[in-house]
Amino acid sequence: MSVISPITVDSYVDQDRQSAKLGGQTTLKVRGSGSGHMKMAYLFVAMPFPLGASIVSAKLVLRLHSGWAGTNTLNVQRVIGAWNETWINWNKMPATDPLNAASASLVSLVDKDTAEVDITAMVADISAGAKYTGLRLALTQDVMRSIYSTEISLAELRPRLEIEWSEAPDQPSNLVPSGGNAVSIAKPTLGWQFSDNVGNTQQAHSQVQIASEPTFAAPLYDSAKVANTVPLWNLAPTAYSIADSEVRYWRVRVWDGAGLVSGWSAAAQFTRRGKGTLVLTNPPASPNNKVEETTPPIIWTFTGRTQEAASVELYRVGAGNVLTLLWRQPMVASTADSITLPAGLLRTGETYRVRVMINDTINRQSTPGDPSYVIAERDFTYVRAGTPAPVTSLVATAPDARVVLTFQRTAAPDFFALRVNGVEVMDRLDPAELPVVGSTYTLEYWGATPRKLNTFEVEAVVNDLGTMKHSGGNATAQVMTKPVGIWLVDIDDSTAVMIAGKEKASMAIGETGTTFAVLGSRSPVRITDSVRGYEGTFNGILLDTADRDTFLELKGRLKPLRLIIGDLNIPVRLEDVSTMPDPMGDRGYTCSFGFFQDGEETFEVVG
Repeated sequence: MSVISPITVDSYVDQDRQSAKLGGQTTLKVRGSGSGHMKMAYLFVAMPFPLGASIVSAKLVLRLHSGWAGTNTLNVQRVIGAWNETWINWNKMPATDPLNAASASLVSLVDKDTAEVDITAMVADISAGAKYTGLRLALTQDVMRSIYSTEISLAELRPRLEIEWSEAPDQPSNLVPSGGNAVSIAKPTLGWQFSDNVGNTQQAHSQVQIASEPTFAAPLYDSAKVANTVPLWNLAPTAYSIADSEVRYWRVRVWDGAGLVSGWSAAAQFTRRGKGTLVLTNPPASPNNKVEETTPPIIWTFTGRTQEAASVELYRVGAGNVLTLLWRQPMVASTADSITLPAGLLRTGETYRVRVMINDTINRQSTPGDPSYVIAERDFTYVRAGTPAPVTSLVATAPDARVVLTFQRTAAPDFFALRVNGVEVMDRLDPAELPVVGSTYTLEYWGATPRKLNTFEVEAVVNDLGTMKHSGGNATAQVMTKPVGIWLVDIDDSTAVMIAGKEKASMAIGETGTTFAVLGSRSPVRITDSVRGYEGTFNGILLDTADRDTFLELKGRLKPLRLIIGDLNIPVRLEDVSTMPDPMGDRGYTCSFGFFQDGEETFEVVG
């Protein structure tokens, strides 16, 4: 850290005026011995560093008054006796210590020239605890010279102290692994937190020791002091390794860029415990890594340890191995060895990656290259079995915001499934719950994107020994919805209401972020932390009492609804809902509500 500290107290003493108190002068006089007219200056500034700081450099900067012709040798000593500028005089001069005294040769200087005296060694003594009550300036030559004092009105002419100093780094903390936790590999990477608040605050070196006991009387491994700028130490390149079940203690100390060393960290304990073996059995392995269900079970075996918790993730694999997260089962306590993917995720022609992570019953700590869990993953594709008889005809109409599908199949399958634009959006439609006349079924669908030509396909789904197989070669149909007004719909039972009115929704894609003022720029910078989806408010008209009742019923369902507006069809939740009779008297009921999108968002990661 570099600090400029102005001198706060100064005065001088005069052998010719031994009782004079000269602390209020605008100049300080100095003169050497020889003629009996000596003069010496005294300065004081509080040292701007804590005891024990490492002094990189320290210089006393003076501005000279009048001319300093010829050669002038200015000497500086550390004052160790009490003094005050209000009473110091020749008769009350404090004692000085000549240890590491400093001097400077000043040659042919003029008024207001700068003189610098290197007092680094002297200030280092002060940091180490040497007594200090100020600095004394004396001249070797028997000539009168002057220095501007702290009383001068121009601040730039006043004496000052310029110091650069550093503190030793803090003792390393937050060691990983620690707390008796386990790692699974013989040569783990050890990590710690480096903290250095003053001076050259970058880690430059480290030293790691490993022992079988916490006193480190006989370390099993010692890296010695090695150049290392990151708070990690990888044992992989070393000859040292840890056998399974062995308990080890380790510690570390660090050096900063100024060469200052920290104390040793507290000892951290850990154990090596190997992990179990995780094998995915479904989806099947290559070359047959295909599934014939839209909701296939993900099945695994875990041996060698006891499973305590499991997590499953499903990604779509794009070009360049870019992964889009479609679904995640967070890590939850479970001993089950399978989980079934939810409906609506898989489509033909796409590659997917399933990732299973298992925690065992041992307390583990993640380190680089050695996560606390066991992981297995597999790429697969979804293909339709094509064995069930297909749906032979399909007609699609769009009377409003919904699509009405009429289709035929001679024999009722176990289920029907609906595809929209190639994606299964409804996987388990019970034929017994659909309106049917003979072999002709009717289905209402409210999830179509408005004002876009959508392609529909109904599949027959047959349970073949526990595998739900979907038909291929089905009839398809295309239609575009052009709804009037705004619609709120519960697609589970087709409860819907149309909201009229000329006013449009006030909506935007919500985000959370922080605005920063950038130094040197007039324009602030906005950093977005997260994007929430569409949100906003709407005011409109419910045409009659029946629409009002439906609207209030939907509000009370406390579940996501579909909001169909313009060219959007999105899942939303409602808030701040109100309705009242229209003040015009003949226009039904006014209504208003706030909404925010709930679902149908994806996240991309590079795998």
